[in-house]
Amino acid sequence: MHYDLIIIGAGTSGFPSAKIAAGYGKKVLLLGDGALGGKCIENGCIPAKAMIYAAHLYKLALKAENFGVEVKNIKLNFKRVLEYTNKLVRDAIEDNEKQIAEFKNVDYIKERGHCISDSSVEVGNEVHTTTNILISTGTKPFIPPIEGINDVDYLTHETIFNIEKIPKSIVFVGGGFISLEFANVFNSFGSKVYIIDTNPRPIFAADEVVSSAIKTYYEEDGIIFYSNSRTSKVSNKSDKILV
Repeated sequence: MHYDLIIIGAGTSGFPSAKIAAGYGKKVLLLGDGALGGKCIENGCIPAKAMIYAAHLYKLALKAENFGVEVKNIKLNFKRVLEYTNKLVRDAIEDNEKQIAEFKNVDYIKERGHCISDSSVEVGNEVHTTTNILISTGTKPFIPPIEGINDVDYLTHETIFNIEKIPKSIVFVGGGFISLEFANVFNSFGSKVYIIDTNPRPIFAADEVVSSAIKTYYEEDGIIFYSNSRTSKVSNKSDKILV
């Protein structure tokens, strides 16, 4: 079949691009083997913000008595937190699928596409032709070349939602905003949190006053920073990871 536009990647840019093109009357083929809407929905903005909100409520509950509000038997049920987070993700994906189905001139196939020429794309055993191709496949997390990294069960922002219980301690390699978000979450949930950063302060590209204030706030909350530091080696020891 011939399309005006074939989009490879149905994520944060590919999904809205399909809707915009369809709104102009173009015949569109949207391809993607992940969640419709991309990483923001599947393992980014939505699940992260849900977990941040749960951590915020738990932290407030622990401090409520300081403000004269008595809350008895405060308990964190991490399984319920994950259930709530996963439901939000499912609902968002279902909503996106309903949205794209409303466009009669958009065909959505949940598969990968491969360009075989500048005007044709292979999907499974079929080849589709097109006037335009938009490649919006996104990126993968960068895994630093740390000695032993492939021998340990490390997490990324894509896999951190797969954990089943709160770790006693957790180390974040890097002081960017994603590390800080999850550091705050797990610190609020009771983990001992460490951040190893090659820069002198977190979110180094941000204004110095802002990033320094964030670091001070986090340190006052019990998070330990190793600034101007580099992770040289990791290894397994019993049920722990040595960094």
